[in-house]
Amino acid sequence: HKANLLEFNAVNKDSIQTIEASTFVVCLDDASPQDAIQRCNQFLFANESNRWYDKSLQFIICANGVSATLFEYSYLDGITIGPLNHAINEAIESYTSRSPLANAAPLVAIESLPLLAPQITQDHLASLRKSLDTTFSKFTFASLHTSTLSASIFRKAKCPPQSGVQIAINLGLRRFFNDNIPACETVSLAHFRRGRVEVHHTIRPAVARLLSDAVGCERTKFSSSSTLRASFYEAARAHAKTFARCRAGKGFSRHMLAMEWMLDDMRKELIEYPRDAMLFEDEVYQRMKPGRIMTSCATTGWLEGGFVYPVPEGVFVYFEIQDEAIRFSIFGNEVDSERVKEELVKGLDDVKALLIEDAD
Repeated sequence: HKANLLEFNAVNKDSIQTIEASTFVVCLDDASPQDAIQRCNQFLFANESNRWYDKSLQFIICANGVSATLFEYSYLDGITIGPLNHAINEAIESYTSRSPLANAAPLVAIESLPLLAPQITQDHLASLRKSLDTTFSKFTFASLHTSTLSASIFRKAKCPPQSGVQIAINLGLRRFFNDNIPACETVSLAHFRRGRVEVHHTIRPAVARLLSDAVGCERTKFSSSSTLRASFYEAARAHAKTFARCRAGKGFSRHMLAMEWMLDDMRKELIEYPRDAMLFEDEVYQRMKPGRIMTSCATTGWLEGGFVYPVPEGVFVYFEIQDEAIRFSIFGNEVDSERVKEELVKGLDDVKALLIEDAD
């Protein structure tokens, strides 16, 4: 369709060349989103007609000054764009309004770049918009900012904060799905040269035992159950230990995936591969891959970072633990994120009831 645009009108060629030669694109939206859900709907799902997706970097600015950065993932990823995002946020937060200088250069008039589309392209755009509306209708979002638990509360109770929150999330999702569904979390390896992301499996035996014990116990009795409390601390320690191994580069998930891809390449090239490769067709191995539950506490500062979780009936929970609060973003695919949020609140209450007060 780009070829159609170029051939349709000489003006199109000049406009497209100007856009493609630019470093970035600024998208001005008429909307004025006021909260996390409205921002998600505007920046992630809405107004696709006011974006230029061939451009790797776009800045979206709404009528009320709320803004977002949109980048094309095959060229840029989170580690690459992070410093730019930090610099933009710092500039916004430190900005102070000032009067224009008397000798300031006059504003340059905005030049219109016409783009005329043939009927076949217009019909295709209408079809795409309808398809996108259908696709976007499957995705949901919810936001939670709570002081029920925090880094200071966990430290006081001698519990690793991230492990405690992961258990709270899994307690909530265990009730939501009415099943112990395999759950994974991302682990940043950015502290290594060319470090990427490892995947850590959060439902280890100790965590699975806790979830089973919790389901069989009335929530009102959590705080008085010494057995459940001991099970919770055992699960938290087990999670913290295996998470630390992943952070140290001793995880296995991405190594296994790399070997699986290598074998796939061998199959395509009709190269004989080892019999041990049958491991990658094993049901247990398939179940250990990231599935319906994914979480992340990468502390990127991108709490509302636009993310669509691709797994049907799946949920992605991003959270950042602060000294006196925890903030969550919940992204659902064919899942009611508000209901997930309700169960997460219960999970946080349950974990707080299990913490040892004044552990010193």
